[in-house]
Amino acid sequence: MDPVILCDQITPRPGDHILDLGCGCGIMPLILGDRHPETRITGVDIQNTLADMAAENVLANQMQGRVQILNTDINHLTLQDIGSEADIIISNPPYKKKGTGRINPHRGKAIARHEILVTIDQIFAKAASLLAPDGSLHLIFPVDRMAEITAAAQTAGLFLKSTRPVKLSKKTPAFRILVSAVNHPAKKTEHLNPLILDKNHHAPIKAHQTCFNP
Repeated sequence: MDPVILCDQITPRPGDHILDLGCGCGIMPLILGDRHPETRITGVDIQNTLADMAAENVLANQMQGRVQILNTDINHLTLQDIGSEADIIISNPPYKKKGTGRINPHRGKAIARHEILVTIDQIFAKAASLLAPDGSLHLIFPVDRMAEITAAAQTAGLFLKSTRPVKLSKKTPAFRILVSAVNHPAKKTEHLNPLILDKNHHAPIKAHQTCFNP
């Protein structure tokens, strides 16, 4: 659910370069590539199997001319690797701190869920180094880690532009937070109304016809 929610908040301009840090099997690049064919998208993932699957999904959806997948460590990613600064950076990063909760015995799933190979601080730091001057970073993260997001942005020299809680229903507490950040001071952080996902208050998630490997 998180990748679809995040993609629905992205409104790129024609010609924008979108960078997905930790693209997994390529869900977000495919959704955005389908909705915004006038953009160029780069997805990056450190896991060989996921990067290969993402590349296969790009081919299956005939997006190879505008969606590129890189199999590399986000921490070592450079402007030369991605070709140009990113106008929009997106990320659905590992959401659990290393040492908290049960670590999945499957190495790949553990890396995707826990901050084993990349932390929220490193995501913000890397985004700061790759963003265009008027670019923006967008991510979705557990709401209970908002203080860490704020600290990571400050350390990286980024400024929170907006936050939006995500709730399953009006009566339930927020379980995720949508955050956007920019590399120049925002006048004031916008705290947007919650995005409510229950059947009576749908988020405006549009259908897409991309296909994914099982």
